[in-house]
Amino acid sequence: MTTACHELHGFVRQLSRHIGCDIKRLARALNAESTVVELERQYPRDLKELIRQFFEKWLKMEEGHASIDQLMHGLKAAELFETFTKMEAFMQEGISCSVFIRELSRHIGSDLKMLARALDIDKTEFDAIEYRDPRDLKEQIVQFFRIWEEREGSKASIETLMAALKKAELSEVVDKMEIFLKQEKAKEKAVLCPRVFVEGDATEMKSAELTHTLQPLHKSSVLKTESFRMIRDDHESRYLQRGRCNSDGTNLRNARTRNPQSNVRCNSSSCKFNLDA
Repeated sequence: MTTACHELHGFVRQLSRHIGCDIKRLARALNAESTVVELERQYPRDLKELIRQFFEKWLKMEEGHASIDQLMHGLKAAELFETFTKMEAFMQEGISCSVFIRELSRHIGSDLKMLARALDIDKTEFDAIEYRDPRDLKEQIVQFFRIWEEREGSKASIETLMAALKKAELSEVVDKMEIFLKQEKAKEKAVLCPRVFVEGDATEMKSAELTHTLQPLHKSSVLKTESFRMIRDDHESRYLQRGRCNSDGTNLRNARTRNPQSNVRCNSSSCKFNLDA
């Protein structure tokens, strides 16, 4: 199961908790109303199972083309604005947990059993995961976190996972995840390159936006530099006109006249500016 697929399934599970009797309106917006009608005959009194079966069939019908955006557009088209708002909030809070789980999945490895114990996952449930994929640890990890998210629902959080890692005394994994969290927070605090969320949870700054941000700063810097040069040249001119002298007693005006290309400098104690040509 890919990361995008894992996040989509997490979104569908959360949506299933909120959609309720509006499943038919959403199905109509997704061009799958006939599927709901068929399921209504099979599960006339079990709405929860009807919803579960609908999303399972819809995901199969889309054959890999299903996406979170598609479901969000469906909610908007069906004018289910309350559910849409709840799912937006879930994306802002829950996706960060999914990103954390994705990173944790890379580091947990064979310590998964210790983490499961710390999270109070039933031993028989964990044994079932191992039995389904005895030689595929990566798939075991994916399935484990899927089951954990289903059980926790909206209560699933980074704090819970971090506490469980510490409880299991997996200090090396804790250190890696703390570094990861610090890096994520640093990205969010970036001033010149604000985060832009795109498909796949990637972050990028469009070149046009970056140019728009930096151009005024560049112009301002150029203007300040030019202004300083004008002031410097003006002060140099005034000191030359007054006939100020170098520390060796040589008259600056005469020195400039004898050698116009010379690098003249005012060393008088009253001069506060560097008058390098």
